[in-house]
Amino acid sequence: MKTSHFENQKISLQKSNAKTKTLSRLEWAAKYSILLNLYRSLVRSKLDYGSICYRNSNYNISKILDLIHNTGIRCASGAFKSSAISSLLAITGEPPLQHRRIRLSLKYIARILSTPYNSTIHYLNKNQSPSVYVLNTNLRKPLSTRLRKEMSDNNIFPETILQYETYLNPPRRSHNFEIDTSLSAYVKKKPEIVYRNVFNELIHMDNYNNSQIYTDASKT
Repeated sequence: MKTSHFENQKISLQKSNAKTKTLSRLEWAAKYSILLNLYRSLVRSKLDYGSICYRNSNYNISKILDLIHNTGIRCASGAFKSSAISSLLAITGEPPLQHRRIRLSLKYIARILSTPYNSTIHYLNKNQSPSVYVLNTNLRKPLSTRLRKEMSDNNIFPETILQYETYLNPPRRSHNFEIDTSLSAYVKKKPEIVYRNVFNELIHMDNYNNSQIYTDASKT
């Protein structure tokens, strides 16, 4: 992945981090929870977008985004510059970007494998000769090979992923309800007591042992 992309991403994220830094000042006195949610909305969302492809980039180049991540949580938590990054991650509950990318990658491949008719599942199941990349470590592994390795490292097997079932008919149409419209045979001009007596006879019949739902049927 080109360095220019990370540089442009860095400039955009620095502007978003500046908003969090402004609200963290004493003049605004924003709460810690608000600052952390602001960071997650403005900065982390951009860091997550397309991040599963960053695993194929140079490690030193991707460290540019790690600095943005650390600066954002430092502003949100109000920690000193001398505070250890590991402590900041533990306090804010934010994992390192490398671990977060693995999590997003696993969620992505699980969603693809759960839908067999997905158009990209063919590329994930395609055999890319992984032995070639073992012999030559300088070669960039394709996305499908890296995702399968991450699943294997985390003891996730494709056959254990549940398949998403698509219903041809909505579930609300799968039930056959018994509808009694016998009261519609009576003329509306009859006294109200007549309808009440007939209605009481209907609900006490042996055929109505299940749950009963009543409606005035004004639209029928």
